[in-house]
Amino acid sequence: MIIYRDNFHLDESGRSIDNLITKITTDKSCLSSIDHHHSTYFLPEADRHDKVYAEQYVDHLYDLLDKEWLPDGTVKISFWTQVYKGSGHGTHSHFRYNIPLSFVHFLRPSKKDCFHFVLGDRKEYPKQEAGDFIIFPSWAKHAIDPCPEDEYRATIAGNIIMNSYVSNSIGYYYLPISSRTNLVEIVKFDNEDQNHNHHLGHDHSH
Repeated sequence: MIIYRDNFHLDESGRSIDNLITKITTDKSCLSSIDHHHSTYFLPEADRHDKVYAEQYVDHLYDLLDKEWLPDGTVKISFWTQVYKGSGHGTHSHFRYNIPLSFVHFLRPSKKDCFHFVLGDRKEYPKQEAGDFIIFPSWAKHAIDPCPEDEYRATIAGNIIMNSYVSNSIGYYYLPISSRTNLVEIVKFDNEDQNHNHHLGHDHSH
């Protein structure tokens, strides 16, 4: 299920993980009314408390994505922070028509492993120590078991979004038909006029 694994720690000079957790858990806009965890996913990207880490993820993923798995094209890296204390997260996936890959970075894992992939009636728990970073297919179903109530568990989750791609020297970009559905029209563009789309690009607007 895991396509790539690494371990790295964020440079916290811009904002410490402790400060990030405090900001998120005291922001009522970040509280899930369903699973009762806190997440910056509910905030506009420009207002997310974790946006100071954007460049670090772009730098970490750039060479990897340019050489592996994806066709030439333009991509956007979107991410958000999840904080749990006594709460969990039901089974879900990140799949969309233009999201081939998703990732999780375990910033502050709990004493017990909580993150798992859902494979039918079986749970698969990957290694999840502090700094562990995994990439997996966006369609992979996963969930979070209820976490211990005496500690905060913090992760950063994200998606790698294809905005356009090049196949057999012909360029295409995604044009959503409706913002409410996954319906999409794939439109051909002039490969010579839009040569910049041959290369991996990143959205820095997090």
